[in-house]
Parts: sequence; C-alpha cells; structure tokens
Amino acid sequence: MMMMMMNGWLEMTTKGQEQQMPLSNGNFELAEDSSEPDVMINDDSDFPVNYTTSLNPTGIADWRVIQNGVQLLTNNVYLPAPSDPLSLCCLHLNMPGYDNTSQGAIQTILNFIPALDVLYNVTFDMARDPDADFNEANISMQHSVYMNGQLVDQGIHVPIFNITDTPSYISWSTEMFTIVGLSVLTTLEFESLSINYGCLIDNVKIFQIS
Repeated sequence: MMMMMMNGWLEMTTKGQEQQMPLSNGNFELAEDSSEPDVMINDDSDFPVNYTTSLNPTGIADWRVIQNGVQLLTNNVYLPAPSDPLSLCCLHLNMPGYDNTSQGAIQTILNFIPALDVLYNVTFDMARDPDADFNEANISMQHSVYMNGQLVDQGIHVPIFNITDTPSYISWSTEMFTIVGLSVLTTLEFESLSINYGCLIDNVKIFQIS
C-alpha cells in the first residue's frame, strides 16, 4: 500500500512487517524564505534560512518553531544523509547568535491518531553541525512525545563526533525510538540541548510495527 502527496513529503508505504505512516514534511523541504513570507525556498535562496519564535515560526510547513530559533541548511553545501542522497536541505536545531541563546525546538502534530497499544518506531537522521568548534563536545538533542498534551516519552540523542567533519563530509547516523499509541492526538517535539551550535536533523519518519 502506498499513498503519496506533494511529491512524496506525505507518504504511506508497506515494507515487510513495518508500515510507514503519514508524516507531513519530515524532510523539511517545504519551507518559506523567512525574509520573504509566502515565498518558497529554492536553490537560489540565501542559506541558512532562519526561523524563530517571533519571525516566521510556521515557515517550515507542518512544523512550528516553539523555542528560540532554528536554521534550514542547503544540502548543496552540507552533505545530505545517506538515507536520502537527493535531499535538498536539513535542519539545524540551533540558531547561533539568536537572543543570547540559540537552543531551538520544533514540533509537529501527527497526521494520524496512533492506535491504542500499537507500537510505532520513529526514525530520523542526525549529525553534529560541522561548523561547531572542536571544543563544543557536549552537543546533543532531545525528543519528546505528547499525547493529549501529556508527556509520554522523552529521550536524549548524541551525534557522532568526528574531528574531521566538514560541511562536505558529515558523519550522519540514524536514530530511532518507539512509542505506544493511545488513540489520541499525538505531538512530536525535537529540542536542542546544546549552546551555539547543535544537531542537524532530517528525514523524520514513522513506522507501525505491530
């Protein structure tokens, strides 16, 4: 079974015993130019494109910036994750220099209601921003899951630290966590736990596994 909309940004597929569930704009490629609201970004846009809680917080379609600021980075400059080598951009969960603190956070409401007691794997690609100083070793991010507004799951993720990383060579990894459905509205949140520079994130996906 497959359902695709908007060039694949919302899709449902079946693979083995895992069924990919719909998640809008999990690769962050539907976004407005924050300096020109209602203008979609493209290869001619200036990057990074910044989004903050006060400047275009909903400029990344189906996601909302809920803390400080984040940056959209073009994968013409930053090496895309191997899971999607044709990816156009990725998201930096920090915005260096913003309002004395750069630790950003984003959230999205799932397109579907996770069924009661059904297990779902959430996967995403993650990397350490290669522009971070070598002494910024404590870079990490946190996921949170809310069902009917109540926190039901939370975890910390630490990217690979490779001293040789550059924008054209990034040590990406794929992270995963599991949630149990409660048949209620569900929200995903990703938050930086790092100062100045933080984690890159891309290709957020959800799979039903039971």
